[in-house]
Amino acid sequence: MIEIELINKLKLFPNAQFGDIQSKETEIQSFFKRYSFLKDDQSYYCFQKEYGGYSFFGDYDSFSIYGFDDNITLHIIEGEGEMITPDDFLVIADYSNINKNLSVGYAIDTSFKRKKGIYKNVYINDKESGYKYFCNDFSSFLELVTSKSF
Repeated sequence: MIEIELINKLKLFPNAQFGDIQSKETEIQSFFKRYSFLKDDQSYYCFQKEYGGYSFFGDYDSFSIYGFDDNITLHIIEGEGEMITPDDFLVIADYSNINKNLSVGYAIDTSFKRKKGIYKNVYINDKESGYKYFCNDFSSFLELVTSKSF
């Protein structure tokens, strides 16, 4: 379960929006049936079932948690390109800052060969770091996001 305190902190970001999932229950169930290992992280599963995505857009930066409402963020199923990267990651979120020429992708390992948790791939000036371990689970990820530790 997601702590309401974290959700309230997410609401404080500029132009914060959560997904509208009223008609998306079948789609969400199908997604988690296909990628059942994602239920292992109950905080991620609960977030998607309750909120179905999130985004904020500031003057120079933006952040999105992909979900099921393509009006506010990239649709996790119908987004651009393949859902799983060639190196076996499912990208679940991104952050960008135009002042710093910075973009960060956040993902979950789908190969089961790496430590469970959230990984991040940093792009600065078009140079890519590759996915590196970032934190234990989605709840920890939200803690870092709300403290602006992108």
